[in-house]
Amino acid sequence: GLIGQLQAIEVIKYLTGTGELLNGRLLVYDMRDAEMRSIKYSRRPDVQISELTPIEGYAAQCIDREITWQELSQWPQGSFDLIDVREVDEHERMNAGGINIPMGELDKYLQDRTDSVRIVFYCQSGMRSAQALEEAQAMGFDTFHVRGGMNSFEE
Repeated sequence: GLIGQLQAIEVIKYLTGTGELLNGRLLVYDMRDAEMRSIKYSRRPDVQISELTPIEGYAAQCIDREITWQELSQWPQGSFDLIDVREVDEHERMNAGGINIPMGELDKYLQDRTDSVRIVFYCQSGMRSAQALEEAQAMGFDTFHVRGGMNSFEE
């Protein structure tokens, strides 16, 4: 029912010319946690719209790159870099380890980075880390982010 309502709203927005359409975005609804998020995507320039082919290039982009703290604890030490993208004062109050690179400094950090170690981002709620994930993925890094951030962290 909820998904049908969302689809109907998109049609109404399209027909009336109001609101922002979901063009170029996939709306994902997580029923377990009652959360919604959108994933940006774009058409591969080498594929003509008239070609009726599978959307192979999108599959890799749409793999769920969210993990939980519990899932992360199962990964071998040294197989990833943990980066807190919150501000310095937030990191100093409480953190889950890793290094602190605030969002305002992340672009420069990524541009200067030369290794190919997987990166896992976290923040307070998961919003900034999801943004960091998109930025790093666009630069070609293998990245994940922690769903719920520090709000879901249990020592």
